[in-house]
Amino acid sequence: MNRQGRDVAPFVHDVRLDFTELPPPLFAALNEACSSARAVRIEYRSMTNPQGLDRVIEPHSLIHIGRRWHVRAWCRLRERFSDFNLGRIRSARLLDEPCQRASTDDKGWTVLAKVRIAPHRELTAEQAEVVKAELLGGAARRVLEVRSCLVAYVIQELRAATNVETQTPPDYQIEVSNAADLKRLLFDGAKG
Repeated sequence: MNRQGRDVAPFVHDVRLDFTELPPPLFAALNEACSSARAVRIEYRSMTNPQGLDRVIEPHSLIHIGRRWHVRAWCRLRERFSDFNLGRIRSARLLDEPCQRASTDDKGWTVLAKVRIAPHRELTAEQAEVVKAELLGGAARRVLEVRSCLVAYVIQELRAATNVETQTPPDYQIEVSNAADLKRLLFDGAKG
């Protein structure tokens, strides 16, 4: 075992990095809330409120994508479904209150979006062939069906260009060919 990951054998190394340290009691409280459909009181820090803010959330799913864990939940304060980064939750206390909203009420969760991935258009034909073989199973493009609330995270994890004029090779080897259709689902910085 090493600090960057897990050594499976002396010649196989897993070096995926996950900087988020999740205290087991936090994960256990959120997991229990999801499985029992109960509300949770959290203290949540964000870029808007770095000092932290108390919220009551009604979680329905835990998500691990890339280097982060999230909980998808109805936020009673904001009165909407949101993703909460587990690394930003200071504390979580399970409440004896049933959730009033479920995953079936969450359009961001239930509505799927098609994300079309292709080699970046600025690659040469030979470079595009390399990318097709490596990332697309030899196909010219790949279509992913993604929960719409997770589209921005998936694109970020894939490191796919959403603005082919500013996000160019070699930094970006693939692009989202239907980025314009997904604009409302992208992070503000990725909207070009």
